[in-house]
This record gives sequence, structure tokens and C-alpha cells, in this order.
Amino acid sequence: MDVTIRAITADNYMHVSDLELPNAQQNMLAHNDFSMLQSHYIDACNARAIYLYDEVVGFIMWVYSQKKLASIWRFMIDHEHQKKGIGTKALECALLEIKTMPGIEKIFISYAPNNEVARKMYANVGFRELETEEGDEDNVAVMNL
Repeated sequence: MDVTIRAITADNYMHVSDLELPNAQQNMLAHNDFSMLQSHYIDACNARAIYLYDEVVGFIMWVYSQKKLASIWRFMIDHEHQKKGIGTKALECALLEIKTMPGIEKIFISYAPNNEVARKMYANVGFRELETEEGDEDNVAVMNL
């Protein structure tokens, strides 16, 4: 399975915009249009289309929030391509790119508390869940480099 991440361009941004989550996941993530807009105006944001061969099947965006920290703000796989292992491979591609930034010591990712699939996938690639306080909207996991 050939999974890659590529820059958002004039050729693929509409494909990224058209990606959909299942109804049960709609409230877990901002729409890709909003995220691509953020990445255009926030210099530290890096947005990527996720490809399965030559088809856009997902979206991921991270930000270098401080000199030593990176945070994955958005990560989604289109509803028709979930549960096929694409997400894990795409996340591994993104992590390889993030780790090339000089001085990065930690990578953070957040996710909805009821998203057990995300929790397991993040743990499988090396993230460790942090304790959250009562009332926190999201769970947070960290990868120490």
C-alpha cells in the first residue's frame, strides 16, 4: 500500500475540501476548509494531503508551536478509506517529516475522548496519553523524541 503525504496545492485543495468523515465523527474535527485557511495564514502550520497511490484520501496539519514542540492539529481519513491502515501509514509519514525539524523534542496530538480508534493508533506509533483534568474537551498524547 503506497501512502504518502503531499503539500496542499491548486491541484489538490478541492479534493481535500471534499473529504468527509462519517456522521459519528463530524463533531470531532474542524472542517478541512477551515484548516487549510489556517495553514495559509499561520506561518508555523504545515498542511498536507494524504494520498493512497494517486488519490487524495485524507488530511493532516501540524504546527511548530515553539522551538522544541510540534502539535498535530488536524488528522483525518475520508470515511470511505477508514479502517484500512491508511491512517497509521500517513501518521508515520508525517512524523518522519516533523522529526526533520531541528530541535524538535516533543510532538503532541489531541483527540476526542470517545475516539478509541485514535487512542489505540496513536499509542501504536509511540504516543503516550497524558492525564487530563476534569472538564477538558480533548485527550492529549505526547511523543518524546
